[in-house]
Amino acid sequence: RWRLLLINVQRGESPNPTIWNCGGLILVSWFVNCITVLRIGDLYRAHLYSTETGHSLSQTIGTVLAERIVDVFIMFGLLILASVWMVYAGVDTPWIFVVLASSVPFFLAIVLLGMNFFRERLSRFLPFSLAEAYSRFHRGALGSYERLPVILLLGLLGWLAEAGRLFLVIQA
Repeated sequence: RWRLLLINVQRGESPNPTIWNCGGLILVSWFVNCITVLRIGDLYRAHLYSTETGHSLSQTIGTVLAERIVDVFIMFGLLILASVWMVYAGVDTPWIFVVLASSVPFFLAIVLLGMNFFRERLSRFLPFSLAEAYSRFHRGALGSYERLPVILLLGLLGWLAEAGRLFLVIQA
């Protein structure tokens, strides 16, 4: 999925990243996330990719952010589905948790709309080098959603596989 986000941003500028390269970088970032805090592995993955390929670090960080935003919206959908299933099964649903968790995707949607709306206005107030970096970050964060249905499907399959793995561990 991250490879597809990168391909969407690059738009034929350079050779497309390979599945093996992206997969290896994701495994390294998972390892770094396990031994550090604040998901530093995702930033490290962006750094490794940008140094290996020569692409902009801010643009690559934008694709990682786009991937995490897709994860939040998929998890929100799964939360709603689980809440409906719990109500149907007669389980007392902690609605305060559902309401609080629902605020995150709405906040992210407002941030994305704000980024899209205020892009030019914000760039005018930034110094040139910072405006260039923000422009590349903006392109990575918002320009990578070109094939959104495929990205959402891959994300959903990934999270269902993760839930299946957890279910099997619990059953064991």
